[in-house]
Amino acid sequence: MKSLELLQGRYPDLKWTEINAAIGGTGSDLGVFRFGQDVLAYQPDLLFVEFAVNDGGAAPQQIHQAMEGIVRQAWKANPETDIIFVYTISEPFLADLQAGKFSRAASAMEEVADHYGIPSIFP
Repeated sequence: MKSLELLQGRYPDLKWTEINAAIGGTGSDLGVFRFGQDVLAYQPDLLFVEFAVNDGGAAPQQIHQAMEGIVRQAWKANPETDIIFVYTISEPFLADLQAGKFSRAASAMEEVADHYGIPSIFP
């Protein structure tokens, strides 16, 4: 909601609609399968993709596959779709963040972001 309010404030002449497809406690492995029905069906122009906390226990290869699947589905549906990866944190990852390190999940996602030239937001 805060992202929507920020965008509306900065670009008041545009019509913004938020699609909140989040299901708490689920990772990118489920997200990639739900993506078409729960997100692409609404034909978004801009996507914020966030699974960093819930993918914390997933293997990097699994994260790569799921996140790449999301990117490829989005760009197949509309090559003009803008995508931003967002890396949130939870308490167990705070020490790594303070030491200047990404979590394992965020590191895996950032490899996909780098490969596709996708910007990312990290606190």
